Amino acid sequence: MTWITASFPFLAQASVNKIGAVTTTRENGVSLTPFNSFNLATHVGDNLSHVLTNRAILRDYLSQDVQHPSEPFWLQQTHSSTVLSLPNQYFYECATDTAPIADASFTRESYVTCVVMTADCLPLLVVNNDATEVAAIHAGWKGLANGIIEKTMNVMTSSNDQLHVWLGPAIGANAFEVGEDVRHQFVSQSSQFDACFVPYEDKSFKYLADIYQIAKLQLHELGITHISGGDYCTYSQPELFFSYRREGQTGRMASLIWIKQ
Repeated sequence: MTWITASFPFLAQASVNKIGAVTTTRENGVSLTPFNSFNLATHVGDNLSHVLTNRAILRDYLSQDVQHPSEPFWLQQTHSSTVLSLPNQYFYECATDTAPIADASFTRESYVTCVVMTADCLPLLVVNNDATEVAAIHAGWKGLANGIIEKTMNVMTSSNDQLHVWLGPAIGANAFEVGEDVRHQFVSQSSQFDACFVPYEDKSFKYLADIYQIAKLQLHELGITHISGGDYCTYSQPELFFSYRREGQTGRMASLIWIKQ
């Protein structure tokens, strides 16, 4: 498998060394077209045995570290604003064999792996100054509009000025076409979001939305300034990333974060 290591440039090196934080790419797995090849999602129509093999490859990668983390705590993501505390709340909500419904998770325990899956939506990985708590957030436009970032920060014990956020691979500002209804969801909350929507030249009431900038504005509003990432476009980089907007039926990448010690 290949992966992208999350970068936290404002975090002390001692704290960087205490965490693992990565996003997978679509490369070097076993899934066939249109899920080729490192699809980690069981809900998109891929052959289940291929998905489980890819998850085993991921597990083997994680276990290479002497301080290796748990099996990822996979979620049923529904663009909700639900946040789970790992591991206890996860097992409480997991009444059946299926994963609980949530779009973010956090933990203060070592070796517990928070994970979200994406294929255009924005993954955010969060760590505090001392690397004693971490979180993973799945933020599509619905989650952003419904406050998934704020709700995640509210359940973390660190003050917001002690939090560091990495914005993982998402659809870029030149590719994310939305309607007036989406723009209204944000502009009605604050006029500052108006700059995140550029009118689409050839289509009435259509806009190109900057999901990275929306998230940054929300983070700044919460007093979080240690922000990094936001350098990729899942839509325009097909060799690296799955994109639901580009392909329709496709796989999912995973963004994971855990405390090593």
